[in-house]
Amino acid sequence: MKKKNNFAKDFIKKQYAELILFNLIAFFAILILLGVLAITSINNTFFNSIKKDIIVAEENIKESLEYSAESDRLIVRNNNNARIMMIFYTNDEVFRYYSSNLLSYVIEDYDRFSRINDGILGPEDYFDQNLWDEYINAVAIAEENSIFRIDTNNLDNYVEFETVTNGNQEYTFITRGFSMYHKNVPPVKYVKILVMVNGEVNSRDEIVRIYILSAILMILTGAIASIILSITAMRPIIETLNKQMVFVSDASHELRTPLAIVQSKLENILTKSNLTVYDVSEDIAISLKEVARLNKLTTDLLQLAKSDSSRDKIAFENVNLTQIVRETSAIFKETAALHKKEFLLELEEVNAFVDRNKMTQLLIVILDNALRYTNEGDEIRVSLTTVNNDFHLEIMDTGIGISEETKKHIFERFYREDKARSRETGGNGLGLAIAKTIVEEHMGKISADHHKPKGTKISIVIPKRLKNQ
Repeated sequence: MKKKNNFAKDFIKKQYAELILFNLIAFFAILILLGVLAITSINNTFFNSIKKDIIVAEENIKESLEYSAESDRLIVRNNNNARIMMIFYTNDEVFRYYSSNLLSYVIEDYDRFSRINDGILGPEDYFDQNLWDEYINAVAIAEENSIFRIDTNNLDNYVEFETVTNGNQEYTFITRGFSMYHKNVPPVKYVKILVMVNGEVNSRDEIVRIYILSAILMILTGAIASIILSITAMRPIIETLNKQMVFVSDASHELRTPLAIVQSKLENILTKSNLTVYDVSEDIAISLKEVARLNKLTTDLLQLAKSDSSRDKIAFENVNLTQIVRETSAIFKETAALHKKEFLLELEEVNAFVDRNKMTQLLIVILDNALRYTNEGDEIRVSLTTVNNDFHLEIMDTGIGISEETKKHIFERFYREDKARSRETGGNGLGLAIAKTIVEEHMGKISADHHKPKGTKISIVIPKRLKNQ
């Protein structure tokens, strides 16, 4: 028994671990999938419109690019998107023209040169040679930045994301390069379009950060939930396993006792071969009695096994339940009269959608118990009534009654308040368990209680559920 208990404990621990691990893996997989979908959706939402703007700018450049010889400047007509910046390259991939606002992202302290770029500072107005020289030097350094380079091997593709660092600030761009030939601007061979996307990137990163923090919290919550769910899921398994172990132990014990008696009596007969059949008739009678008990026990066990595996089919039909109760009770009424016990019927006319044979078996089990545990002069009363859409069947007796502890376990398999007394009366502790199974198969409830002033009351409530009514 100790080995069985250890096996059960190891099995339960293993199942706990597997359930928790499975729940965590499933939870983690869902979070990853949601994260991938969320990030993909965010990227599409934030950056697809920018890519469309780049395509529009590209078409606009190809159609409306102009060159001003007077100012040696390239002019793009109808460029209404202030975020679009451009760099133009000659045949040897050296840039010659670019959007002046691009410098603000690659020159540190660019605000100091704002007057120059706004056209306020110039040789005809007020000229600060030192500031101008500093600006020219800053531009020269800025133009060495990788953002000004174009990858001619990766034309017509988006670069996500090209970054530059300006002091402590990092700027991120979506860029796209393409080749072109324009009759008005012969020197231009390649064009690079840039859009600064720091705002979108920061927003995306913040959303991802919040999601990751939420995911960590959800994983911790999921771990706790997994443990709780595992305990909840395992509870019926543990209860079933415990019941199964008790059932196997009790069944073994119940089978062992009659088998031992039969073996003993048969061995006794064999050792006294000189005796007549009459001389050993008592041993034979005892053996036959135990064989009959074994037969009943195996029949009951087989029925419970069928019910547990859902192989015991229920043949529902519309029946006159009152007639079934009256016919079944007639047999027990005669037996009760022989033992000077009073047997009373209080029956309403009840029709129900049930299994006829199961109802008969249910009544036999309950009435047989009532007869077993009542004495001479006691009373057995059977009541059948209808309440709303249910029928109520009650079997009350004035017998020896049951204890409070027995009330809790009376419908459990092999449970008997007095095992020695049960064996004497032929009981094996399975009858009421079978009764409970039959009632539950009919979606009903069965209970046991004290019957005042003494005795036991078995109450059964089952839906009538008449078909086509």
